[in-house]
Amino acid sequence: TAAAANVISLFSNAYTNKPVNTWLTDWSQSALTDVVVAGNDTKRYSNLSFAGAEATGGNAIDASAMTHINFDIWTPNATLIKLKLVDWGADGKYQGGDDSEHEVSGTPETGKWNTVKVPLSDFAGLSARAHLSQFIISAQPAGSATVFLDNIYFSKEAVTPPASPSVSAPAPTVSPTNVISLFSNAYTNVPVNTWRTDWSPGVVLTDVQVAGNDAKKYAGLDYVGIETTGVNAINASGMTYFNIDVWTANATTFKVKLVDWGATNEYQGASPDTEHQLTLTPTQSGWNSYRLALSDFTGLTNRAHINQIVMNAEPAGTATIYIDNVYFSK
Repeated sequence: TAAAANVISLFSNAYTNKPVNTWLTDWSQSALTDVVVAGNDTKRYSNLSFAGAEATGGNAIDASAMTHINFDIWTPNATLIKLKLVDWGADGKYQGGDDSEHEVSGTPETGKWNTVKVPLSDFAGLSARAHLSQFIISAQPAGSATVFLDNIYFSKEAVTPPASPSVSAPAPTVSPTNVISLFSNAYTNVPVNTWRTDWSPGVVLTDVQVAGNDAKKYAGLDYVGIETTGVNAINASGMTYFNIDVWTANATTFKVKLVDWGATNEYQGASPDTEHQLTLTPTQSGWNSYRLALSDFTGLTNRAHINQIVMNAEPAGTATIYIDNVYFSK
């Protein structure tokens, strides 16, 4: 059930397998038969004393990022199973002077599938894992054991991304004299009528602290309106950038729209509204510090009466974002 992105597979119908030079070296003391068990490909080693599989040259396995080796084993009679991993080192040669290896052992239950997951840290003598070239299985009673093997792969534990930021957004460095700030602990903020308009569907706004720094969390985000109306309208005609820090665990798209209601300060009033929206692709589980040139908001032909900032995110209705350091700058 491990995700394919977290796996290097040598033999399994569940994954795309890496090439293996041989599953039975000429120095092995065993017979090998490829069989099908209930429609699933399986390898049967009979009369097993020890058997070597090799992935050499360009097929050497780089398992340096992996944490476990996995395999399924079924046996009617083996009382002990051993697995040895051998790394041939950067020279890719057997006994080239930089080989390392280690063997682990265990007692299988007979007559049933044993799903084995061994931490690579248990292979204490395996000082390198970037050029794994040999996999040696042995069994007792030597020469008469039979084992079936399937799902032979390396894996690493899936990393669950954090649902919320643990560090605050980077502190802005622009001089306060060159800033009109709407929300930031770094500056004195101008008044904002609302950070969530009543026409923002299903959005839950929560004022939170991240590592001691104020932030705003929008959950269930499709789109949300922020308004600076009336005397609070923003005159950004002397500014050159709009800045915002965004953190998200799940948003694949982030959009920001700036809307100027014109000299009347009325939505769709006598003076024409102008607006423009930019679409961004945020990096998930990290702060995205956006410094957006106002010249890129090409449809925003007026900037002297900015009354709305509208934020969208996808997937619509399920995205969650945190924002900080919302300001205009020059």
